[in-house]
Amino acid sequence: MATCWKTSPGRIPQSDQPPHSGALAEAVDFQADSKEAADLLDHIVEAMIKADKRPANARSDRVWLIEDQAFYGAVEVLLSDGARCVVTVSPRPEIDETHCRSYRATIVLIELGSSHPSNLADHLTLGNYMPFTTYETTKFRNEMPLTGMIPSLFPSRPLAGLTAIFTIHHMTDFLQLMESAFSLGLRSPDVTVIDKEYQYLHSRRVDAHLRTRHGSKDEARRPRLQILADSPSHR
Repeated sequence: MATCWKTSPGRIPQSDQPPHSGALAEAVDFQADSKEAADLLDHIVEAMIKADKRPANARSDRVWLIEDQAFYGAVEVLLSDGARCVVTVSPRPEIDETHCRSYRATIVLIELGSSHPSNLADHLTLGNYMPFTTYETTKFRNEMPLTGMIPSLFPSRPLAGLTAIFTIHHMTDFLQLMESAFSLGLRSPDVTVIDKEYQYLHSRRVDAHLRTRHGSKDEARRPRLQILADSPSHR
């Protein structure tokens, strides 16, 4: 099984890291076409509900609209202890020649219930629920052509049958490295990722992407790819 361990946080500038204790809102920008923007909002909400062990009716869709090739969505989510938040996705002005827009996902706590804001920090961290879009992963792949071409040089898949432990900085180039490793024969059940919890720009989304793309969708099974925190309890 693939796994992720955590260590003490580093002193690297943060972006999609958990909000400070008591924060009531967060925003994360991403790029996608209108369909994938809608799919990502749906994924965020469903992942939040699953993580909080809430029933399916914990969501209430308020806005769900595609207009002029742009998606607008807002969903209210009921969390533990009566807390409520609203998750939105809406376009920013930028658009490129492939019709992929820049979007902003936001989450805002609108009702505290019986919880303290500090107890809701994980729920209000969008990066935990946001794998990268097709547009974004294609961009990362194009930025690392040498890493991406390595599997074509070794068609015999020399990593097949091996197990691997990755202790690496969780930046976006890690995703292309993992993609090439799988193409070279590694299987996700045989991969363990050690997460040192350095707070890079998109480290939360990197972990979310690995879990979503290579983890098990069956709750009765352990995740296929394990991400383990390199904390004192794991040493």
